[in-house]
Amino acid sequence: MDSALDKSERARTRLPQAEHVARVHCPISWPEGDRCLNCHEMFPCTAYGWAFDVLVDAGWSPTDVQALDARTGPWS
Repeated sequence: MDSALDKSERARTRLPQAEHVARVHCPISWPEGDRCLNCHEMFPCTAYGWAFDVLVDAGWSPTDVQALDARTGPWS
């Protein structure tokens, strides 16, 4: 059984990965609806869902998570 410290440590080490995943798995408009820019699943994709859950569980607001999407290229 995991101790509280182990769970806390796992959650802390997942934050950088979750931030990265939320940054690159972001919605882009397609005629049939929003799709993930990275994996092309319907948005929210599985990866974004995981990242969103991890970040919200860590105390982030949904607005904070959405703010990670800061695309500036021609694909945005």
